[in-house]
Amino acid sequence: MSILFISRNREQLGQFSEEEVREGLQTGRFLGSDLAWKEGMAEWKPLSTFGLTGAVTGLATGEVV
Repeated sequence: MSILFISRNREQLGQFSEEEVREGLQTGRFLGSDLAWKEGMAEWKPLSTFGLTGAVTGLATGEVV
């Protein structure tokens, strides 16, 4: 399982397992618009692009993905 580094508004929130991020997206701790990076990536990308959200609501746009 990968470790993701999460950032919001240019502030590091820490490093989390994919399971922690998935749970955080469901509870609202993390937003789909939060940026994430993991080893091997060239740049930070929105959490919504990682496929960890499933049918989670409450992303930054309020959409269901």
